[in-house]
Amino acid sequence: MPDILNFEPEKTKRGYKRIAADEKIEQMLDTAEKWAAENGQEQVALFLKQSEPAVRFGWKAILVAVKLYTYLFRIVHYFYFWAPKQLLTLCFGVTLCFFGGSYVATLAAVEAWRKLGWQHAFAELKFLHGQFQKVQDASAQATSHAHFPDILAHAPFPHTTGFFFSI
Repeated sequence: MPDILNFEPEKTKRGYKRIAADEKIEQMLDTAEKWAAENGQEQVALFLKQSEPAVRFGWKAILVAVKLYTYLFRIVHYFYFWAPKQLLTLCFGVTLCFFGGSYVATLAAVEAWRKLGWQHAFAELKFLHGQFQKVQDASAQATSHAHFPDILAHAPFPHTTGFFFSI
């Protein structure tokens, strides 16, 4: 299991170290406080200063949740393509047995979807995944040709900045 409580910054593919989450939060709150104080919003600036611990905790909770859900999605994705389809149906049925009255409604919805075109939906999802891969490849290629390594290393979301260079 990955270390979801690790908040140390990772390195980019080019070897640049990303800004730590605590530093990002501190920069954002300091900038917001300065802006509020300069524009006559002293109460807002005071509120931002006092709410900094709550914002830090909330941000870390969001980061943990994102890491956890990403990890769980990878496990479910792997299990889905590894397991035989009958085993997945069995697991789904056993899981639904413990949900009481919603079992019948969920079972009816799944059966209707299975009989009325899950193949078409799955084909559309495959197409969307292919398009997503093309965008990711183009983004990686544009990022590798960019001549702004300092900007990319310190961007708020470095993994998405390559998309903007390709436009």
